[in-house]
Amino acid sequence: MDIDQELRQGIECQRAGRLGDALLHYRLVLAHDPTNLDALNLMSVLALTAGDGATAAALASSAIEQQPDWFMSYLNLGNALQSLDRVDDAIDAFQKSITLHPDSAE
Repeated sequence: MDIDQELRQGIECQRAGRLGDALLHYRLVLAHDPTNLDALNLMSVLALTAGDGATAAALASSAIEQQPDWFMSYLNLGNALQSLDRVDDAIDAFQKSITLHPDSAE
């Protein structure tokens, strides 16, 4: 399996609004590489879009474990925690994201 190809297909599906198809591609990636940072973060976004903040937070936390210096994982975690009304924890995650990448528009 070509992991990069699966990720690209997942992203294309996500952009086209075919979220179920995107999820299938990301799951395939994680089945072959359970620590794939991109798939973890993209699935976190999908979970949050589906209203599952707990799963989104768990996926973002897994991504942070894999690469603790990538700001986007903290941003995803902050969004997930905010959806769970864990405001103080969300603020901490957002602050970490800003610290890691202060010039990011996100």
